[in-house]
Amino acid sequence: MKTTTSFWSAVAAFFLVTGWIYAQDESQEPPQAKDAPEEEADKTPEKKPESVSSPEKKANKRVFGKSSEESLSGKVVVIKVGMDELSSMPRYKFIRRTVRRADDEGALAIVFDLNTPGGFAWETSEFLMQDLAKIKTKTIAYVNPNAVSAGAIVALGTDTIYMAPASAIGAAGVVTQGQEMGKMERAKAESYLISAVRGVAKKKGHDPDLASAMMKMEFIFEKGDIYVDEDNLLTLNAEQAIMEFDGKPLLAKAIANDIDEVLEKEGLGGKPTVVAEPSGMEKFAFFAAGFSGILILVGIGGAYLEMKTPG
Repeated sequence: MKTTTSFWSAVAAFFLVTGWIYAQDESQEPPQAKDAPEEEADKTPEKKPESVSSPEKKANKRVFGKSSEESLSGKVVVIKVGMDELSSMPRYKFIRRTVRRADDEGALAIVFDLNTPGGFAWETSEFLMQDLAKIKTKTIAYVNPNAVSAGAIVALGTDTIYMAPASAIGAAGVVTQGQEMGKMERAKAESYLISAVRGVAKKKGHDPDLASAMMKMEFIFEKGDIYVDEDNLLTLNAEQAIMEFDGKPLLAKAIANDIDEVLEKEGLGGKPTVVAEPSGMEKFAFFAAGFSGILILVGIGGAYLEMKTPG
């Protein structure tokens, strides 16, 4: 019976430790900015990268593939930011690792392909100030089709923003899961986060008042036909985002049908391009993070069987 006992001991230890680690990762963040829009913008079909072996792509010297551990020097790095990327700690860490690696290795540009309802507010502010505000590599946000809440904040931290034909960006108010914040807690959170986002947005050449209007209901914003009163948050569609005032677009540089068009407009057409993919261990972390509670229960079950096993 000693062999059986050792087995259940190992099972219990593995699942308890693994579940606890990822439960800690998921619970350590303060308030989230995760305001999904009431009406999601119409989605445009995504143009998927062609195979590396495609003759046309070879002729254009475009290489789409995994970023694994190949050098990113002289390449355009595309990071897909989907429904869960900004609300899962392991996925957020993968994005930050990829951005730092691309900058360290001399990538030509980093493109954030955004279709997200939002995520962690605190982690997003750290990403803004510790990564996006400091890196030398050109950063581009492609709103494809939604950059809501934390997604809008990420876009405001990039050098250039493009919009898909039917897309929306904004609604970045701070919310919590479960218990509502008190007046003082909300004031503290909004004061810090808005100040951080305004600073980085201004550094990147964006109007900081857009950040305030997207994040705080009491902030009144008016420009041309766009008006947001004290009871609403600012959300811009594609046409509004590219409206020009004094010879400068309100927020986005242009509307683009796909990432290829974005790269063409930025003078990066034909440059080697990679789509960042997580490693095997990172994929396991994504999986484990979603089942941390179950893993803990399995571990407890293993511990129970260990105690009940004779010998």
